[in-house]
Amino acid sequence: MTILEFGINLGQKNLLLIKYYSSENDQSIDADLRAGFISTLDEFSKDLFGGDLNLVKMEDYQMVIFSKSIETFTEPKEKRALIGYCITDEEKEEKVLKPLLENVLNQFTNRFAVYDIFTKNSEYFSEFKPRVDALIKDLKLSVKDRFKDLLF
Repeated sequence: MTILEFGINLGQKNLLLIKYYSSENDQSIDADLRAGFISTLDEFSKDLFGGDLNLVKMEDYQMVIFSKSIETFTEPKEKRALIGYCITDEEKEEKVLKPLLENVLNQFTNRFAVYDIFTKNSEYFSEFKPRVDALIKDLKLSVKDRFKDLLF
């Protein structure tokens, strides 16, 4: 399994997007459009089924999603979904990736103030990319690249 893409969204706004590999079908989809799609699916899942969206499977890919609520800094206080997701190239048990996503979101909310999460744009959060890389470790490498790392 290889993580092809990792992202953090606040509702329909993308905060962090890391692409490790591109697919042959990869189109330049706007990050906020993708965030809106994921947010809408998550809200739909909560409203219709009463639970969080965990996994979206496609023919060759899957998207594992973890969502946590954070409270706005303005009155009246509202809860908004902070969503971490990763797109992988193979089917993998979400039990492996969900704790990873939860850990990344927890570290993200510990690193950045709620005010910043709600008001800053994605460039502000780019400094968090090395931490994501460190947490994901070799899951971001394809099998071929893992062998290269071992041999060279």
